[in-house]
This record gives sequence, C-alpha cells and structure tokens, in this order.
Amino acid sequence: EIRFGSDGRDISQLEGRELKQYRREAQIIFQDPFEYINDRFTVKKWVGEPLHIHNLVPEDGIAAPVSEALEKSGLTPPEEYLDRYPHELSGGQRQRVAIARALILDPKFIVADEPTSMLDVSVRAGVLRIIRQLVKENDVTVLYISHDLSLLRYVCDRIGIMYQGELAELGDADRVLNDPKHPYTQALVSAVPRANPLSTRQRLRIPDEVVSRYGGIEGCSFKNRCPYQFEKCDEKPRLVHTEEG
Repeated sequence: EIRFGSDGRDISQLEGRELKQYRREAQIIFQDPFEYINDRFTVKKWVGEPLHIHNLVPEDGIAAPVSEALEKSGLTPPEEYLDRYPHELSGGQRQRVAIARALILDPKFIVADEPTSMLDVSVRAGVLRIIRQLVKENDVTVLYISHDLSLLRYVCDRIGIMYQGELAELGDADRVLNDPKHPYTQALVSAVPRANPLSTRQRLRIPDEVVSRYGGIEGCSFKNRCPYQFEKCDEKPRLVHTEEG
C-alpha cells in the first residue's frame, strides 16, 4: 500500500480521473538532467507541457506560469530562458528547469531522486537552497533520496535509513545522525569524512558479504553482518526515534 493525502488514498489502486488528479498533486525531480529533458522542446514548451495535459491554461497563457516557475527555481530573469533549448543550458540550469517543471502544477508532494549528484559542488549548494526554500515558502513536502549523509543533514527534517529495501531506522535528522541506534546507521555515519584531523571518531567496520533477504533470510536483513546479533534479530525490527528516546 502507498497512502497519500489527508484522506489516506492508496495510490496503487487509483485509475482514470483519480489517477490523473493524483499526478497533479505529486511530482518528481530525476537524477540526471541531461537524460530526461526533451532536447527538441524549448524550455517554455517542456516546463509548460503539464499545463496542456491537465487542460489548465490555453496555449497563449503558458508563458506567465512558466516564468513564475522558472523564477521560483532560481532562473532569473525567466524571460531569458523561455525560448532556449536544453543544449544551451548548463547542468545546474537544466536541473533548475527540471525543478520548474515539477512546480508548474503547484504539487503538494515532490520526490527528489538524487537531484544534485550529477552537479558540481558549487552548483549543488544553490539547488539545495532552492529545495529548502520551496519547502519553507510553498508548503511542499519533499521526499529526498540520497546516499550522502552530510547532504541529508543540511536538507532534511527527518531521515529514514534503508537497508535492502527496508527501513532500518527512522527519526529526526539530527538525532539519527548524532545518535544512531541501528548498527548499519552507525557504520554509515562513521564512514562520513570529517575535516578535523584530530577527530577521535572510530570507523565501525562490518563484513563485506551481503546476504540477500530474498534468499530466505529471516528477521533483520542486516543480522549476518551485525556485530551485535542476538535473538531479537530473528524478528523484523525497525528502530524509531521517539520523544522518549
């Protein structure tokens, strides 16, 4: 089940008009801005295409909402980008165009799938600031997917750590990263590079061999690599940080 919205709709069961309405409310920003933008479309046509699909504005009314979306995504002045083609844009500009496309329908929810991994570090910071600003000013919920824990500390309020497709730990971002409970989370945090050469943090090392949970392993899928394995591991635990700790 994948439940969405205040009414808890199971989106895996939606069809027809209900599915189309859901697609207005949920959008996605993909990882590679060089692959998924249509190079034959101008920025105005590509960003504005969802408005056509949902019959929201006439053809001659596309420029205004597209310009507003471009401005929110950090492309200013937007008039300079409307008639450009993707090959005329840098990687950071292309990803901002992708953000604009995700915003054009005023969604409630955005999945951001590693949206900065293809970008230079300096450009990455600007895109992350835009995402944080969208959450704050547009009341948008963003599910940010990444392997970079130092980045997640900057951009996320809550973090869920996944191992082999299952949640291992879930909670407030600072608590998960500063006081990790699950051994897998502890290993990930210990591997994050630190600038302080005097840091006394110890690297938590775990065996390399991965036993797939699809191979018949019972309980916690991490247990065969875990230095703290005990009887409870034969169940399926998930560590959740609560107000009580």
